[in-house]
Amino acid sequence: MERLNIEGWLEQAPPRETLIIRDDQYDLPELQKIFYLSRKKKINIKLLDSGKLTSLELGTLTFTPFSFYTSDSVRKDFQELVLLTGILRAKHCYSYYFIQSELKSDSAIFNAPEIFKSVFITNREERQNPELLSRLSELAFRTGTAFVYYHHGNPEGTLAENGHKGVWIHLSDKSFGQQNEDLIVDLAREMKKKGGQLVVHVDRGQEYYFLKRLSDNSCFLIFNLPVEHSSKIYALESYWQRRKLPEGAFYLYPHIIA
Repeated sequence: MERLNIEGWLEQAPPRETLIIRDDQYDLPELQKIFYLSRKKKINIKLLDSGKLTSLELGTLTFTPFSFYTSDSVRKDFQELVLLTGILRAKHCYSYYFIQSELKSDSAIFNAPEIFKSVFITNREERQNPELLSRLSELAFRTGTAFVYYHHGNPEGTLAENGHKGVWIHLSDKSFGQQNEDLIVDLAREMKKKGGQLVVHVDRGQEYYFLKRLSDNSCFLIFNLPVEHSSKIYALESYWQRRKLPEGAFYLYPHIIA
């Protein structure tokens, strides 16, 4: 959101609207004012961390609950994160962690995933080891942290190994071929059995029968293209448009593949 428009937006926004804001767009007094105005309207704040603010400075914003989104590229000292998330959590401000680098067997996240409400990871830039993904998803499950994986490229059968409760796997249908359809449906079915959730972003035209099979197996569908009212798919789109992913199941915006 543009810097100059934010106070006007807060005046017009309905209660419980969501505000996504970067902490380096404002100085600390300005942020405190924005948070104060947001508290009056019960606005849900997602604060995107740039590494600019210290733990003490972030602590001055905890007079109203907010969600703190950080990453391994911004906060490289994991022990600092342990302390910071503890300060925030004590004030009911929960932290969300995005892993942008390649997951390694000695990555610090394996030591304490429970300090985060959700852990996000993607293979957009770095290939991720399936065994390490499975290890982290299981550890997140045991500690009560949501695990969200954005998979780019051809879907793999090993994805089902991550399908624990509290696990969300996002795929775009841009990478699907007809030969993948049964695999995707099976993945949705296996994740449902284990308590996980497959999320498919419908970014191009698909056959109604395929989408209906996914929907019947509890695959969450996000339609990013308009659907004609006369199409059989319209009823499916309308159904899934009414359903909302919980905050911890996506990184900042539900319709984007991170």
